[in-house]
Amino acid sequence: MAFMMMGEARKDRWLVFGDIVYTNLSSERTKVRRVTGPLGNLSAQITGTASTDLSSTILTFGGGYALVRIDRWNMDLLAGARYMGLATNLTLTLQEARGRYLSRKASIDKGIWDGIVGVKGEVRLGDSRWFVPYYADIGAGTSNWTWQGILGLGYRYDWGAVTLAWRALGYQFSQNNANLTQSGPALGVSFRW
Repeated sequence: MAFMMMGEARKDRWLVFGDIVYTNLSSERTKVRRVTGPLGNLSAQITGTASTDLSSTILTFGGGYALVRIDRWNMDLLAGARYMGLATNLTLTLQEARGRYLSRKASIDKGIWDGIVGVKGEVRLGDSRWFVPYYADIGAGTSNWTWQGILGLGYRYDWGAVTLAWRALGYQFSQNNANLTQSGPALGVSFRW
């Protein structure tokens, strides 16, 4: 399950923004029916199960200033912070035919803070109501670096806009040379007051 929401408020050329991405991948189970070692199949029949749970909450927030405001396109300069709360559990259970049993559990619960800078805006397609929204940021802090990019196509109405976009968000960590990337389509509706 995944959920995301973005918000923004503007006054003249200044803006504040925020977004949240929540992901929960729970109860992913795997069964192991046979175990092999360096000498081939082990003589004892071993069965096992592995269960994993992973959830993350990513908050991005900050402020910005409109650098470019012309008829065909606009661009805002952004600065802010990104927080990721990551929790994961792995449970491994092995049992041999004679009934001996081994169960192990490993958990990670981590909070990661990074500063970010970026740009966002839109390019209007001719004199129509169609536009191309874009967003890009990069940052560092607790992680080696983090980045996010959004590119889409939108249609403006009198009350707001509807946008279909592709969104990708990533992290790179020096510890264990680990990377985390989430990407996929996003459908958005914005309202103007």
